[in-house]
Amino acid sequence: MKKLLAALLILALLSLSWSTVPVYAKEKVLVKEGSINARSGPGTHYDIVGKVDGGEVYTVQKKEKDWLKIQLPSGEKAWIASWLTEKAGKQEKEEGHQAAPYAKITASSLYIHEKPSLASKTIGTVTKGDTFSILKRENHWVQIQWEKNQKGWLPGWLVESVMKHTSAIHKNSKITVKEDGVALREKANASSPVKKWAKKGDTFDVVGVKKNYYEVKTGWGKTAFVAGWLVEADNKADQISPPDSLYDLTGKLILIDPGHGGNDSGTIGKNGTLEKNLTLSTAKRLKEKLESSGANVILTRNNDVYVALSERTDQAFAAQPDAFISIHYDSAEQSEVRGITPYYYHSYQKQLAKAIYQNLEEEGTLTIRDERFGDYHVLRQNSQPAILLELGYLSNPDEEDTVTSPAFQGKAVNAIYEGISQYLTGIKYE
Repeated sequence: MKKLLAALLILALLSLSWSTVPVYAKEKVLVKEGSINARSGPGTHYDIVGKVDGGEVYTVQKKEKDWLKIQLPSGEKAWIASWLTEKAGKQEKEEGHQAAPYAKITASSLYIHEKPSLASKTIGTVTKGDTFSILKRENHWVQIQWEKNQKGWLPGWLVESVMKHTSAIHKNSKITVKEDGVALREKANASSPVKKWAKKGDTFDVVGVKKNYYEVKTGWGKTAFVAGWLVEADNKADQISPPDSLYDLTGKLILIDPGHGGNDSGTIGKNGTLEKNLTLSTAKRLKEKLESSGANVILTRNNDVYVALSERTDQAFAAQPDAFISIHYDSAEQSEVRGITPYYYHSYQKQLAKAIYQNLEEEGTLTIRDERFGDYHVLRQNSQPAILLELGYLSNPDEEDTVTSPAFQGKAVNAIYEGISQYLTGIKYE
């Protein structure tokens, strides 16, 4: 009898110990957002100890309310918000179901990668609504056939698997030119040579779409590209929107920080330009541009007032924006020094700096220096993705004339806007 009781006791203890094993011990979760905070404890009031990127998969070690404990690649334990994750499941065929054969792009604009990694070489771009045949699935990436004999990889969290291919172009679709002097170009970009000029009312048969350009027939066996927002598509083709609306930033919060202000004039240019006025002007232009794509934008100052550095970072801490952009203009003792420099402090800020650097470099108006480390208060004391931009040297008279011109302001703001938008919609630079 004693042996029986002992055996039952052992079974009871084993049963109790088994029941305390967390059911989530082997559960894996996929991070849904582009980049989220990893904290020292289960709540937003805990310190940020790192960042985790969208598409990464982690094993859950512990749950507490709406928070999950994970191990970062560094080995450090951290907590992430469960509502920013989803259960990681196989993307292959589910039992009894056929995996959807096509990938539909859900991001406004997205790079195609050579390999299933954000760090791999980019080989092309696709836009929202495009669909492609899925060739392979691997670690939450999908391989697609995007051009004849060309394959590439897309992040699976930025596409939707669908059963049918939907094309923006249908047989016999046409476009009509909306104004005189519209360029028909050799390639699908604004710097490509013009093959001919079209006038208002001209119509063309559409044979394809590349980026935000229609490819149209211009003669027997000949084609050219026309900007989609300068023409009107018939009901057989999807209308291409203006460039500003290629990015959907709805729900994104951006904090723009115009440097200096009030009794702090900042740099004074050789021709008398006050940095505080120029930073505010640039910031307001950028605000308008971002708002046109649906973003919610806040300025740390809206007029010529002094705002302490600590107040600027306090605003960032309170608002928790998706991006913090501090606008400045530079100065040097040597008047010949020139160029634009993007700065970051924390490693989780580098991606944003890189994205903006890439677009400023492509714009090509001024010398652009690589993104680099900068020990600035608004970056150092900022827990958000944040950069500080020095947009040229007011101490150089020639550059002062350039950076104060409407042409430069427009180009610089466009490039910064592109960089922010690409960063927020999933395009990253390593």
